[in-house]
Amino acid sequence: MRNLSFKNSSQNLKWPSYIFQILHSSVLLNETPERAVERIDNMLLDIPNHRFIFSSQEEKLRRISETMDHVKLRARASKARLKDLIDGIDRSRG
Repeated sequence: MRNLSFKNSSQNLKWPSYIFQILHSSVLLNETPERAVERIDNMLLDIPNHRFIFSSQEEKLRRISETMDHVKLRARASKARLKDLIDGIDRSRG
């Protein structure tokens, strides 16, 4: 499984929960990565001296897009596991 982190200079920083929540809701709302970047940028305006600064807007968009893709894959896998579980329960009841 991929690590939900990103590189900032020489540091490997974890996505904080407040950013990950925006990414997760953007996936659920089927928003574009560009819209997620906009939402995150608006939120970070209220957080002075935050450490989530990317070298370029393109890098930020790429990393957020990758994370959103990862969230989608995990959601599909969870849905498949849940379906298998329900199918198993239905079969066991005969």
